[in-house]
Amino acid sequence: MKWPFALIILAPFSHGEVVDVTLTLTAATADENILDLGLSVSGIASDDTSEASGTVSARIDIAPESGEISTLELVTADVTTTGVSFVGTFIFATVYDLTTSDLGVTLDTPAPPAPVFDSLCAADFHELTINSGTLTGSSAVGEIPPQDFADTPVTGSGSPGDFIEISSTLNVELSTATEKVYDLNFVYPVAITQVIEVTEDFSATVAANGTVRAIGQVSLMTEPPNPYLEWAAENGDSDAPFVGNDFNIELENGLFWALGFEAGDTPRIFDREAAGAFALELPAGGTVAEVVVEVATDLDSVEPWTPLPSGQLSGAVNPIPAGTTGTLSIESVGEGRFYRLSAESPVE
Repeated sequence: MKWPFALIILAPFSHGEVVDVTLTLTAATADENILDLGLSVSGIASDDTSEASGTVSARIDIAPESGEISTLELVTADVTTTGVSFVGTFIFATVYDLTTSDLGVTLDTPAPPAPVFDSLCAADFHELTINSGTLTGSSAVGEIPPQDFADTPVTGSGSPGDFIEISSTLNVELSTATEKVYDLNFVYPVAITQVIEVTEDFSATVAANGTVRAIGQVSLMTEPPNPYLEWAAENGDSDAPFVGNDFNIELENGLFWALGFEAGDTPRIFDREAAGAFALELPAGGTVAEVVVEVATDLDSVEPWTPLPSGQLSGAVNPIPAGTTGTLSIESVGEGRFYRLSAESPVE
């Protein structure tokens, strides 16, 4: 895929989490992980195909909530390609007959990290190197000393205008409220050409082209959703604090939410329904969080409030569990008693 290079300059750096990942090459197909290797000597060319397998170690900056990847660093790779044979002929004469062992390939990002924009990263920020294996055989001038790629590696960066793809997809089945699991897809366009000096009288141009694809997975811990904040946003005021009276003058925001009310509801709290009794009609959908009924006899005390015994609460037990519906009645016992409802803020 070729895009204007200017796009990459505008790539934003998001505030994500830097993690190391292992990407495993997928099974070779006609389009993926089959490399076209070529050799040219004095304009006489030969080529063969090689199957690639192994792993790529990468470091990415990924946003836990969205899975957006903003930077990529190729740390190393342990990739093997199968051996190939090159036979160059001119008219009816064999100019060279060369074979390779299995070749080892690694990847690198010389100046990490490289920016990623919309899952794309400029290929020329990275390098592919054939760094192990041997080339042996003969030419028209005689036997050729074994060429060890560990001593003379073949290296090349991607072509300008070519892009590596590094993308993530949420794995819904494996993800939870506090952990996001992303499946990673990595596609690397291979395009390198290099001249190697085998002997003083024998030089060759080595080329490698194709597409390397690897997949992986990353697990990221996320903050659990805050149901109060979600409710506040849905009710038109995402900045409403848990302690405040933005939705109802009698009930604090957090308590209004815990009891199951919505913006615009006008519950009447603890209406006296009979001598010594108070009641609260809960919404049809019921409470959404635990609510505690508390009682005190001395408002001047530092900590006067204690949970009301369940026997003095009609319609529910105390604490009142989520999902409670109907009418709650509090039987007042004696004079000089004060009642209130309380709810705890969800963990942010």
